[in-house]
Amino acid sequence: MLSIVGNLFMLVLTAVLLASLLKRSFAHTLPLVLTMGSLLIYLFTAVGEKEFMTLPMVLVPLALLWWLRKTKQGWSFSLRGLGPVFWAFLLALIPALLCTGHLQLTIFDDVAHWGLFTRQMCGIDQFPNAAQSASTFSDYPPGIQMLTVLLYQGARDVPDAPGLFTGQLVWYIGLTLPLFEAIQWTKSRWKNILLVLGQAAFLLIFPAYFTKYHQMSLVVEPVMALLLGWALLTAWRSPNPTLIDLVSVSGALSLLIISKSTGPLYAFTGMAAVAVLWWRPLRALFAKGASRWARLLALGAAAAPPAFWLSWQLLCRLKGTSSYFSQDVAGGAYSPANLLEFFTGSGEAGPVIRHYLEYFCLSPLNRGLGLSALGFLLVFAVMVWLLGRLCPERRAVLRRAALLLTAVFLIYAVMLCYSYLYLFDPDEAQQLAAYHRYIMPLPTAMIYWGLGALSVFCPMLNTAKRRLATGALAAASLVFCVNWVAATELVPGLFLQHRQLDAEEAQWAKEENELEPVRQAFFDLLRQNETGILILTQQPQWGHYSRLYKYYLLPGRTLALNPVEYGDSETMRSRYEQWAGEETGLRMVYCAADGEEVAQSIGLTDEAGNPLRANTVYCLKVDGTLSWFQDLPAPATA
Repeated sequence: MLSIVGNLFMLVLTAVLLASLLKRSFAHTLPLVLTMGSLLIYLFTAVGEKEFMTLPMVLVPLALLWWLRKTKQGWSFSLRGLGPVFWAFLLALIPALLCTGHLQLTIFDDVAHWGLFTRQMCGIDQFPNAAQSASTFSDYPPGIQMLTVLLYQGARDVPDAPGLFTGQLVWYIGLTLPLFEAIQWTKSRWKNILLVLGQAAFLLIFPAYFTKYHQMSLVVEPVMALLLGWALLTAWRSPNPTLIDLVSVSGALSLLIISKSTGPLYAFTGMAAVAVLWWRPLRALFAKGASRWARLLALGAAAAPPAFWLSWQLLCRLKGTSSYFSQDVAGGAYSPANLLEFFTGSGEAGPVIRHYLEYFCLSPLNRGLGLSALGFLLVFAVMVWLLGRLCPERRAVLRRAALLLTAVFLIYAVMLCYSYLYLFDPDEAQQLAAYHRYIMPLPTAMIYWGLGALSVFCPMLNTAKRRLATGALAAASLVFCVNWVAATELVPGLFLQHRQLDAEEAQWAKEENELEPVRQAFFDLLRQNETGILILTQQPQWGHYSRLYKYYLLPGRTLALNPVEYGDSETMRSRYEQWAGEETGLRMVYCAADGEEVAQSIGLTDEAGNPLRANTVYCLKVDGTLSWFQDLPAPATA
């Protein structure tokens, strides 16, 4: 916990110093620091030198302090000058640090990918190769998780669920701050107190407008939406961009592009929209007589997102990992027959398309009260119309950017429907599994841009009628558009207590509770980075129990020997001998509750010739024999 607080303090201090030095709002500099810090530790980790990230964490604030002194601004500055958003951030951050101990991972993807990979990255100094990787490496880039890795820099242990959620909540709070950048202190003390309290509450509530996952899962789509929205808002607020604006937009899109397999779509869409918004300054920049350095900076900012994407692709090749989407293409997912069936709505496509359209038009994105994807588009259209009235001189570029975003979103919606039919499993297509978070990033980013752009016109609410109308609209949005179940799960007594788990979540919670006695009994040796553990089980490596074993034993390397993946006894025996003979770091064999039959089928015994027992850990000696090491409790149902 001390490492998180210390590292977070250094990040906030850096943002405060930047705000004072550059005369920019803290609401702008904090997202910039979070983004650039995540990108920097990504680069350090990519070259296998993550531990050196401590140096810039210390040197950058010192350099900013020296710069403040050199520019005769002194060693001190006014915290009041940072605006009410700084105090609202601190007030909202307290629950994020103190009230996460009760949070649990309730989504399988957290243990299978996001939480699993984050824990592994916190325990080692470089990205794992294909043999070491705890997750489907290339399809789940670590951009968003690198902030948690940064916060845990120097910590002794890898984070569990509470620590993982701390980094996630810092993203939500930090990336929501720019919506308040234009709101400053008033002349009334009581109004200022209410202003800070209201902003702090909004920082915690805002994600519940568009997602139910922000306090119960580590899925990255909500943070990706905020990153894209911040990039669009920054471009809109700076019709004549400065260096800090270029760095902010480029950094946000660079992190976005290495956050998930869909990151390139959102990042390149953002780049296109930003190019539309900055069309006039960009055209002037490349006219005759423009500064060569300014051109180079603009080209560098534009090249950064593709460069980070290429770095991830190169890293995946060097580490020996690949994308499972390539298997879908090779399997004929985009064959002419499938395309014809989809676009004519014939065969199995018809029912799925009708179900999908119903979700698109009616199902709230936050899976509670609120707006559907179509509702978000309609609200965004109203925002664009209103902004066009308020900013007539920028109406043309506004409409072009809005049409571009809307067109890309509709095309993506069609692509997602196609994916359910021909790329996903049949049961996922029938249920439209994870539809709400897959569809959410683009419309949420568009609404974010609209809210931030309209916030500068708050001083126009100078009459009683205007204030009453705006207050009524805000109150209605709180009542009818917020998923209050998701918004209040940070309260310890309410998490998972006041709502019904769906079937998947209930099964996941059941299995996690079943393995709790085993988790508590795993000893530290099994979690060491150089320790390889072979688990004998009936489940494949993607099974829930196997995923939990991997999650609990990180950053140690975990292998699963099972008949589902490796077939008959001879194949499993051959694979065991291969793993035991190679330099895989295999040091322990854990015979799980369902592993006795697997051990017997391949003829594994301990050094005394006795059959391996379930729920027992054995040590693999140099000569290949297995010696008893420790008995572990059985799962709660075994």
